Amino acid sequence: MRPWQPLDTILTIWFEMIQCQKIVALPDTVGRDAFEEHPEGGHRLVPGPERDPETGAKRLEDAPYPWTIVPWTSQDLEGSLRLWDGIVERIERLIGLDPPGERQALLDSEALNSLPLPEGFATQFLSRTRRPRFTYFAPGLRVATEQEILHQPFTYHEEDSDAEEEPSKVSPLLLLRADVSTSAAGLFWLRAFEPLIPRSAQCPCGLYLTPCDRTYRYPQENGCSLVLPRTYSSGWARKADLGPVESYDDLLQTGINLFNDLHPIPFSAFLENVDFQIEQGRWSVDGEGVAGGLKKWCEADTEEKWIDHITNVRPQGYW
Repeated sequence: MRPWQPLDTILTIWFEMIQCQKIVALPDTVGRDAFEEHPEGGHRLVPGPERDPETGAKRLEDAPYPWTIVPWTSQDLEGSLRLWDGIVERIERLIGLDPPGERQALLDSEALNSLPLPEGFATQFLSRTRRPRFTYFAPGLRVATEQEILHQPFTYHEEDSDAEEEPSKVSPLLLLRADVSTSAAGLFWLRAFEPLIPRSAQCPCGLYLTPCDRTYRYPQENGCSLVLPRTYSSGWARKADLGPVESYDDLLQTGINLFNDLHPIPFSAFLENVDFQIEQGRWSVDGEGVAGGLKKWCEADTEEKWIDHITNVRPQGYW
C-alpha cells in the first residue's frame, strides 16, 4: 500500500468513520469535571458525565480533542450478525437441511453470565446469533461448543479494578476452533498477557476475536485474527498492503493500515471472505459443513488463489 494516499480517499474514509459513529466528537463536559460558583460563596465540583448521552462514547486517554474512537458500533454488530446468519443459512441449504424451527443462540442468557468477558461486542454477538446445525463454519474451523466458549484459553483478570467500574480490558475469544495448536510466542496480540503467559505456551488455532484495551486511544473491540498452524513459504500469500504473510496469524490482515493504527481486520471482513469463498464455489460443502480441512488455507500461498485472501482496505471497504 502506498504511504501517501489521495486527499479525497482520506476525507472519504474520515467521513465514513463519522457517519457510522466509529469516531465521535464529544461535548466539552464529557469525562471532565467543572467548577461552578456556590450561592453561599466559593465553588463546588460538578463531575461531568462519563459518557456522551447521545452516542454513549467515552473520552479516552491521549485521544485528540474533541474526538474519540468508539470500540464497536451498532453497525459493526448488525453487519456481523447479518453475515453470520447468511452464511449459516447458505451452508444449511447446501447440506439439504430443512428450515430451522426454534432458534438457538451460541450462548443462552444463563451461560452468558458465566462468560469471563465484560458486556460488549462479543457478548452481544454470542447472545444474538444462532448456533449452526453443522460442524465446520470454514475449512478446518468448527464452531466452538458452549463449554469451549465458556472456558477460554486466555483470560485477563483486572485484580486492582474497582468492582463498580466498567472493565477496561476485553480478553480474546476463540470462536471457531481447529483441533491443533501452535506456539504463542509470535502472536502480537498476546503480548498484553505477558509475563502471565510464557512465550513457550501453546495457542489453540482458530478464529479469535482479538483482545481490546478500552482505554487505549485506538480501541477496536470487533477485531479478529485467524491463527493457523503454519507459516507460508512459497511467497504468494499477501496481506492487504501486499507485504508478505510472515506469521501464522497474518493471513487476511491489513499489514500497514494507513487509516487505522494497529487495527486487526474487523470480524465482518473475515465473515465476508467466508461468504465469498462459498458463494463462488471456491469452498465445497459436505454433511459436516465447509469441507477441505485446514490444508485448504494453503491455497492462499498459490499463484492462482492468493488474491482471494486479500481484505479490501479502501473507501466503502474496510479501514
